[in-house]
Amino acid sequence: CQKACDVFSNIPYSPFYINALNDLAAYYCDYGEISKAIELGQMACVSAKNIYGENNIFYINTINNLARY
Repeated sequence: CQKACDVFSNIPYSPFYINALNDLAAYYCDYGEISKAIELGQMACVSAKNIYGENNIFYINTINNLARY
């Protein structure tokens, strides 16, 4: 999943990067690495908000996932 984040981070405005960050954050959360999960979740939120705005499903999904962490 980290490799996917690395690859997708080089593609401007890619929803796949946001999804990969969300997935990676979820994996860290599942393994008890809460601070890392929150860090990655916040990165996903900022990216989604900056690219798509607050009324977009990508942003709403990241906020929802961040609340879970």
